[in-house]
Amino acid sequence: MAKQERRAIGAHYTTEANILKVLDSVMLDDLRAELEQAKRSRSKLELEQFVAKLGEIRVFDPACGCGDFLVIAYRELRRIEIEAVKSGQLNRVLRVHVGQFFGIEIEEFPAQIARVALWLADQHEALRASAELGEIRLPLAAEPTILNDNALVVDWKSVVAPDRLVFIVGNPPFIGKKEQTPAQKADMKRVFPKLAGVGKLDYVACWFMKAARYAENNAVSIAFVATSSITQGEQVGILWEALFELGVKINFAHRTFQWTSEAKGQAVVHCVIIGFARAESTAKVLFEYATPKSEPEARKVDGINAYLVDGPNVLLHDRSSPIGKGPKVTYGSFALDDGQYTLDPHERSDLLSACPAAEKFIRPFVGGAELIHAKQRFCLWLVDATPSDLDAMPQVTARVAHVQAWRAKRNRPGTKTLAATPTRFAEIRQPTTNYLAFPTLSSEYRAYIPIGFLEPSTIASNQVYVFAGATSYHFGILTSDAHMTWVRAVCGRLESRYRYSAGIVYNNFPWPEPSAKQRAAIELAAQSVLDARAVHPQTTLGQLYDKLTMPADLEQAHSELDVAVYAAYGISARETEAKRAAGLLALHETLAGRHVRGNASR
Repeated sequence: MAKQERRAIGAHYTTEANILKVLDSVMLDDLRAELEQAKRSRSKLELEQFVAKLGEIRVFDPACGCGDFLVIAYRELRRIEIEAVKSGQLNRVLRVHVGQFFGIEIEEFPAQIARVALWLADQHEALRASAELGEIRLPLAAEPTILNDNALVVDWKSVVAPDRLVFIVGNPPFIGKKEQTPAQKADMKRVFPKLAGVGKLDYVACWFMKAARYAENNAVSIAFVATSSITQGEQVGILWEALFELGVKINFAHRTFQWTSEAKGQAVVHCVIIGFARAESTAKVLFEYATPKSEPEARKVDGINAYLVDGPNVLLHDRSSPIGKGPKVTYGSFALDDGQYTLDPHERSDLLSACPAAEKFIRPFVGGAELIHAKQRFCLWLVDATPSDLDAMPQVTARVAHVQAWRAKRNRPGTKTLAATPTRFAEIRQPTTNYLAFPTLSSEYRAYIPIGFLEPSTIASNQVYVFAGATSYHFGILTSDAHMTWVRAVCGRLESRYRYSAGIVYNNFPWPEPSAKQRAAIELAAQSVLDARAVHPQTTLGQLYDKLTMPADLEQAHSELDVAVYAAYGISARETEAKRAAGLLALHETLAGRHVRGNASR
């Protein structure tokens, strides 16, 4: 497939190692354990019943592509069966066959490949069985069911009837809300006809919902690979509330990791694996990754919530104000000027050469890139410009006239209205005191999101959040690992970068309630971070916070700050990331309860 074709249908071909992460946890590990138990009992009857059970299993991939999941599932089931037959010296008529495997694939050629791949696997495993057990049967005695159709239109029960021995697996299409075609958006509406916010969901969400509905009144087990975005940001409250209302339980999960592929030219994709059912497992397992490229570490947990942490089943929804005791945040100011009021250094120099009087109206203009990388950018800030000021600046007046005409021609009524005030930015939210600026987008390769104090003479763009009146205490909390743990758990992503939001991330952030001594410790440690930064005046925030180049003194200052902040939360800095996130989610739940009670009393 060409790269554009793969992108259009969300196809991401998978390595065997990643496929086995799904298959092992959803069924193979349990089957292997059951086989070992039968072998230890030395009961021929128990082994015969186990082999009979293998022949009743059905594996269904409703986005099967070329059949990789089905082929590997068939191979592994057959090898478990051979081991059972050999260990119990059972009848050599094997039960596992390709007729137990079902798939749906929207593209015709991959569907054909999936059928052939299963037959080839059948031939290969028949030869293996013959070598290990003697001649037993000819291959191709059964036929897999691979339907070439749209899985979001087809009734899955017509493909394979639900049963406790049905396992649904796969790697459904990875397509974000902005990349969906009109036909795919129609599929979303078909699967979620009444769900508010469906337009914010990734396409893969459809497979989760259809699988949950399919599993009604039975113990079907499901495990899908998905983009990590369905466990982050605004999608969580929309999708998982609907799934939990159906009684879905998450029984195992792999937290975010980098999905590798055997196709050339593939983009890096950060994924999760979620195993779920309408029946709750007694043994829940969470696989954690130190980094997205690390090997997973399995941990038994009491429960797994929608953010894939062992914690309360909290769902965060968009809030208009902070739930904790932090300052209110807003975006910076939005020009809506067709580029007339924003200037790079060369444009600033040219304008001042032609119009020296404009200097008093040119201000530093800071967005995310300028804050992180210390790039120079300026803007014309004409809020206080009088008519006589403008008359003395014809080059500036020409820009104002352009903005007025441009706004007047826009289709949106709100933009047309703004043509009446052409000297002003469309949205002005500039603080009158020193403030903290926070980028809306930051790389996952930074240990902390770079934030910094700015003076009111520096204009903040709408590419940063503005924290007016913030103190060193607020700076300390927001540049701590506690805040970053919260960000990594709930923040939306653009590719793998953090896409910070006020409504989901900041306004739901559970601020601690420190004692006076704890607050003083945080303020002192925060000042040490600022002092460590000041030692490197020629280094940008992006360089200071890159994990590879972060100076040792700054790293040490942050470590001390982290300890002070976690002490205020009553959480050990030595706990795992998932446990720290669980503690923060638990505190959020407490604060949310207070918030609701407070509103009710008012």
